[in-house]
Amino acid sequence: MNKGKSKTKRKIFFKSKPQLFVLASADSTHQRSIGDWIVRESYEPIDDSTLPNGIVSYSILIETEVSSHEEIWSKQKTAFELADDLNRVWTYVCGQPINAARFGLFAYNAPPAWKTNSEEVEEFLQTASSGLKGKLSIQTRQWIYCPELPLKKALDLRQDYKIAPDLIRTLIELHYSALISVRRESRLFLFANALEIVRALLPGRADKQKQNSLPDNIKNNLHESLHWLFYMANNRSDVRHVVKKGTLHPRMSSKEHNSFEHDADLFIRTVVCKELGYESFLVIHGKPNSDSK
Repeated sequence: MNKGKSKTKRKIFFKSKPQLFVLASADSTHQRSIGDWIVRESYEPIDDSTLPNGIVSYSILIETEVSSHEEIWSKQKTAFELADDLNRVWTYVCGQPINAARFGLFAYNAPPAWKTNSEEVEEFLQTASSGLKGKLSIQTRQWIYCPELPLKKALDLRQDYKIAPDLIRTLIELHYSALISVRRESRLFLFANALEIVRALLPGRADKQKQNSLPDNIKNNLHESLHWLFYMANNRSDVRHVVKKGTLHPRMSSKEHNSFEHDADLFIRTVVCKELGYESFLVIHGKPNSDSK
């Protein structure tokens, strides 16, 4: 008879991909119960002379105890929703989603959805010609300067996000979709659509008045103007309007592209923070550090 036998409990968790932070203040970590789940943050120092002093590897854990397969399935939905929400609101705490698209130096051996034996052949030929055997790998690392541990603010912001008007939630979704996309055209198109909502939300009639309503530290960090952003969106073939009177618009130059993404992101993030009742901020990135191994 197994009537009196207690069920075996095991902990199930979901852990975010580590992020590199330089923390200005690292007080006690935060944790909060949400339904059956505990959400908490953890970090550990990184001892690496190529990185700034005080840099840490930071992650979020979502965890609970389960005692059956059925309990896992019934509880997992809440964890997925929590992670999705945190991915979205993280931009308004740390400047980018937890699952933001990463850009850097990457070695591609084959086109997407294709495979190759080029690596094995290259290694064979290298060994045959020199007798030496080895591989070169490139790791790109980037870090963010963070004034404090971010989880408490992120969970508070999540509560406001859940009850925000549809217009704000749509703006957040467009912004999030742009930041996780790896395709240039998709990012530009989504940023341009989000800017339509930004323009509608900012006070004033003309673009100059709307831009002047931003805090001084935000205005001073812009590369271009709000009016310029809309000109680019409507006159470059890699954004929204491909042709004019049968003539193909030019693509953005690298400088235009960098300025467009930087300023669109800054405008959107500032307006979302304001609409949700939080202070706007600038993101301070560490320079990408590529180590060859």
